[in-house]
Amino acid sequence: MAEDQKNKTVDKILKDKAPKKQEKNEESNVAELEQQLADTSDKLLRAVAEKENLRKRHDKDLEKAVNYSNTEFAKDLMEVMENFHRAVDNTPEELQNHPEFGAILKGIELTKTSLDGVFSKHHISRLYPLGEKFDHHIHQAVKQVESDEESGTVIEVLQAGYNIKDRVLRPAMVVVAA
Repeated sequence: MAEDQKNKTVDKILKDKAPKKQEKNEESNVAELEQQLADTSDKLLRAVAEKENLRKRHDKDLEKAVNYSNTEFAKDLMEVMENFHRAVDNTPEELQNHPEFGAILKGIELTKTSLDGVFSKHHISRLYPLGEKFDHHIHQAVKQVESDEESGTVIEVLQAGYNIKDRVLRPAMVVVAA
């Protein structure tokens, strides 16, 4: 009987400890699940942020591709435009008034004007900075010359430059007053 009493006491002690152990396990499980939830939420937020950054980067790259896709073609046409300018600008006055050559020159001027319209449509602009202040972002100084003009003023344009939107395709080659 004494042994029965001992077994009952032991069983009672074990039963009293079991709920505490079970409560600790449940608390531990809750804490572990809360940590997993926090980790998963953090990963989700980071993934959403990364996706948004990727989308913005893609949109920016796409915009650049659209805006500057014709850059190489524009570079090829710059020389054609410059040849039209040279033809018109360097024609002697007596030939401009000549009945036959005047018509040819008029055709060259119309073609130049048409090409200039196409350039404008595609946001390509000619830089001819004669008399402007030198700007190293859009001009390339070939030499400096003593002049009556203010120092830093472009006094001669050796080669016109070109922009496409806000990007320089070719800087203008210039002579600057010293």
